Amino acid sequence: MTVGHLLEILTIIASLLTSALLASKGRERYGYLVGFCTLPLWVITEAWYGQWVYFFINPVYFIIWGQGLYNHWRVKEKKEK
Repeated sequence: MTVGHLLEILTIIASLLTSALLASKGRERYGYLVGFCTLPLWVITEAWYGQWVYFFINPVYFIIWGQGLYNHWRVKEKKEK
């Protein structure tokens, strides 16, 4: 097994896990967490194969996953009565 194959397998597993978590009620927040944490894996895989278009789109994904993290993990302010 080559490094490229290992990167592909890890990317597939991470993508499936992220999708499954995002599709599960009550677990969406973990999907955003896993998706955000796998961004470095995507960057390494894209650089490994020289897929520079996807490589340079990653800042957009960083913002999108970050927004999901913010929306699902922020501490909600207590409402005053």
